[in-house]
Amino acid sequence: MNLVGELSLWIALLMAVWATGVSYAGAALRRGDMAESGERGIYAAWTFTIVASCGLVFALVTHDLSLRPVASETSAWLPGVYAITAFWRGRSGPLLFAALVLSTYAALAVLGNRGSGRGRMPWATGTLALAIVACLACAAFGANPFERLARVPADGRGMNPLLQNAAMAFHAPVLYAGFLASIVPFALTLGAQIWRRNDAGAIDAVQRWTLASWFFLTVGVTLGMWATYAELGQARIWQWSAVQTPSLLPWLSGTAFVYTVIAQDRRDVPPRWTVALIVATFLLSIFGAAQLRDSAVPDPQELTPVPGPVLVVAGAVVALLAAALFVAASNAIPLGRRRVGSYIVAAGFVLVAAAWSAGSMRKQYDVSLAPGAAVTALDPFGRTWSFTSAGLSRFQQLDRHVVALAITAARDGVAARLVTPEWRENADRTGTPTFEPSMHAGILHAALQDVYVVLGRQLGGEQVAVRVTFIPGMLGIWIGAVLLALGGLLVMWSAPTAYRVAAGVPATPPDRANAATASNP
Repeated sequence: MNLVGELSLWIALLMAVWATGVSYAGAALRRGDMAESGERGIYAAWTFTIVASCGLVFALVTHDLSLRPVASETSAWLPGVYAITAFWRGRSGPLLFAALVLSTYAALAVLGNRGSGRGRMPWATGTLALAIVACLACAAFGANPFERLARVPADGRGMNPLLQNAAMAFHAPVLYAGFLASIVPFALTLGAQIWRRNDAGAIDAVQRWTLASWFFLTVGVTLGMWATYAELGQARIWQWSAVQTPSLLPWLSGTAFVYTVIAQDRRDVPPRWTVALIVATFLLSIFGAAQLRDSAVPDPQELTPVPGPVLVVAGAVVALLAAALFVAASNAIPLGRRRVGSYIVAAGFVLVAAAWSAGSMRKQYDVSLAPGAAVTALDPFGRTWSFTSAGLSRFQQLDRHVVALAITAARDGVAARLVTPEWRENADRTGTPTFEPSMHAGILHAALQDVYVVLGRQLGGEQVAVRVTFIPGMLGIWIGAVLLALGGLLVMWSAPTAYRVAAGVPATPPDRANAATASNP
């Protein structure tokens, strides 16, 4: 299976190169047959990328330690579901995963625009194929996911335990989905500007792909906040790190694009700024994808490297294309208003802002607890809480030693609940430590506030330090994030016909009448 996967990787690269060349040539020469060949090249590259990806996933779930990605990111004790997530972890897997996502997007974009936009689509197809070439070339030449080890180890290095939770398992792929989706509207806009015709098909495709990118980034940013909150034990949802910061920047530009969808109908947004936001989201997404790390904590060894010369050349080409596109945007693609979706998005923003402001009311207590001892504390709403220690427990899990503290929390003497913060020391099957010890907070979720409990150091005997933090408004942040995503979906999938009419765009693509001209020189 490894041989099939590696061979498919190289064939996919060749097909993407072919699609790039014939698509651009067909666009320049107005050759419909060459443009169609480019589209088929996209489908072929997508198919062989799927086969290559299946080969790597098969090696991961079967723990084939002869491959470097398997040995460096998995181990015999790693659960199968997390072995699959190693596909988008580490040094080489993310490049193949990015190629898989991007080729899937390209195939969907080409398929969705068949029969329309025959003048602009070859330019877009060539641009999408060029992006696929960049991903596959980096994977094949710089970090081959099918690289074999000279000596097969007895077991793998394993996966950072901070990544072994549901939020972090999906955080990276969702962000990749958001980052890479921005390439499609950029390519479609580039094709429309070169062809100098903006039709209804171009409008629908650009707005929906850009909003799809924003939707995935919204979900990805939310998952990152939840992972930071639940796993790092720091009682906060954000850290300015190489994980979260790059995801915020394209999300902000995408949010501005959502505003243009609402405001364009009132004609109070200059048309060129529509293209500017598409270009900005694209550039910031490329930066974010290049900076995306696998770890929730700063660790240079967790970076996904990209060969230097390839990155420099690709960055220069992208910058030139973006600059040319913005200069050429004398008649940007117009957009329209989505009332219900925009109201839901606005409600989500208000709720998140209000909940974030409420977080400033948090209260924090550092206490020490011995078995049977109790402490009291006042929350931000003036209610009295008592925390009683039931003592420490130590036990062995599959890949870690755990020290847990059982605490009974009661508010105003009633409604006792159990919270169990933990210290975890990760070790392999021989008992040798593998990663740095980590803390796992105990969290009591409620409508008004969360009670966040972290286990500190042992003070002697069974007495331990404990930090208790009352954090108001946390539920509002998560609900607000869900409203943002749902509102974006409504804006994206609203019926577009009325908005085209409001923007003065004909319902029939004008270049269909010229399809014969575009198909032949």
